[in-house]
Amino acid sequence: MHIQPKASRDEWSGLHGERLKLRIKAPPVEGKANAYLIGFLAKEFGINKS
Repeated sequence: MHIQPKASRDEWSGLHGERLKLRIKAPPVEGKANAYLIGFLAKEFGINKS
């Protein structure tokens, strides 16, 4: 999976080579993008963050 932080909106945006590309709004600063990504994926797949 390829993650692009600091996008204008959260969205699955096709392929990046042979990997899925995901754009998220969170900035890549002090782990904010990682924390946001965990919450986003949990919501998308209907699972708990932990």
